[in-house]
Amino acid sequence: MQEFAIQTSGSTGTPKWLELTRDRMEASAKRTLRLFNLQPEDRVLVCLNTEYIAGMMMLVRGFVGELHMTIVEPSGNPFANLDPEAEFDFVAMVPLQLQTILEQTPDKVEKLNRMKAILLGGAPVSKQLEEKVQLLEVPVFQSYGMTETVSHVAVRRLNGPERKDYYTAPSEIILDQDERGCLTISADVTGNEILVTNDRVEMVDAHSFKWLYALTTP
Repeated sequence: MQEFAIQTSGSTGTPKWLELTRDRMEASAKRTLRLFNLQPEDRVLVCLNTEYIAGMMMLVRGFVGELHMTIVEPSGNPFANLDPEAEFDFVAMVPLQLQTILEQTPDKVEKLNRMKAILLGGAPVSKQLEEKVQLLEVPVFQSYGMTETVSHVAVRRLNGPERKDYYTAPSEIILDQDERGCLTISADVTGNEILVTNDRVEMVDAHSFKWLYALTTP
């Protein structure tokens, strides 16, 4: 079975190297394709570091979904040096990238609004940015996930009539809590083993939760 070595972020403890199987990566990619209704030849912008899970999974989604990928060096404003005529259906970014686009190149808002979705991850979304995305028509989502879950396993809609204050995972993702009140995850992307996080959560229902805070790891 083909495996890929990638370093974890430390979300569930001390950063370490993790071996991810091809099957787990493909399962994650297919879930994202379904969630955002990405179809073959849809155009995606890859603007994250592909040595880490978020950027790497954009490549995997592109290969699995037969997407048209535009790959650029990571930068604060991924749209700054692009062809002005370039159009995209989907992009994953860190919150600071979207904030920079909105502040430095507000003329790109129309281009953003023609996308199917924007996925934010890798850092918290500030209140300031959450207020700014209310002005966007494109659905903007905040992701919950980590290297151990092969990118996101749950998302939270940040704007529009479907805006939520909690994350929701697909029904096949099994969520629970340990004795500390921390989230546990079991799914194909974890090798069907129970992954124990250090994130205190409040369960909304079997597939939804509010993130409260992260426990400090020893």
